[in-house]
This record gives sequence, C-alpha cells and structure tokens, in this order.
Amino acid sequence: VDLSIRSGYRSYSTQVSTYQYWLRYNNNVADNADKVSARAGHSQHQLGTAIDFSTSEIQDGIGGRFHTTKAAKWLEENAWCYGFVISFPQGYESVTGYNYESWHYRYIGKANAQEMINSGKILEMYLREKN
Repeated sequence: VDLSIRSGYRSYSTQVSTYQYWLRYNNNVADNADKVSARAGHSQHQLGTAIDFSTSEIQDGIGGRFHTTKAAKWLEENAWCYGFVISFPQGYESVTGYNYESWHYRYIGKANAQEMINSGKILEMYLREKN
C-alpha cells in the first residue's frame, strides 16, 4: 500500500491561514468552515499528533476521494497497530463537530489505540472518558 503524508505539524500562523482559506471557501460562513477546519489554537495538527494521509492512487491529493482507496482501507484496518486512530469518523459528525475525514489520523500511542479500538468508542468519546 502506498501512503504519503500531506500535512503534519502546523504552526499557529499556518493554522490561521488554513482556517482563513476555508472561511473564504465557505463564503465567510463560520459554521460551515468550522466543520472542515479547526480555528488556530484548536487544531490537532498544532499539537503535532495529527497526520493527513494520501496515496498515489489519487495523485497524492487530499479530500473526499481518499476513502475509496486501498490506502484508506489499510489505514482503517491497521493504523491502530502503529498508534494512530481516525479523528473524524463517518457518522459521528454531530459528536466531533467536523465532517468525516477519512485521511485525518491522530497519534495516541499503541496501547491507547488498542484500548480505544477494543472499547468500540471513537476518539472523541475515548479521550473524554480518559480525563
């Protein structure tokens, strides 16, 4: 399986620019931009724990087509073995506040990832219960 990394750590200023892009893209409707991008100071990318993956199957692009790839299927089945879990799974938009992002994974460590997978919970709920 071919995997590439499209985005990893982002600085505060880069996250400001990223959010501003999505705000403009969504005709300055913050409620819509907030579903696709975190505001600066609230992004998993700023923690250095998130990765946006892609694959040559979609010319190393990012976005909605990723979920149809072999790489996405492999990540879905195996990422937890390496300590990564999907941050914004399909069907949980009302819980996470974000649209489904099949490419966005967060590192939580192997033991935590296994515990989370075994619990059947999504990352948001797993982390809330860990506090």
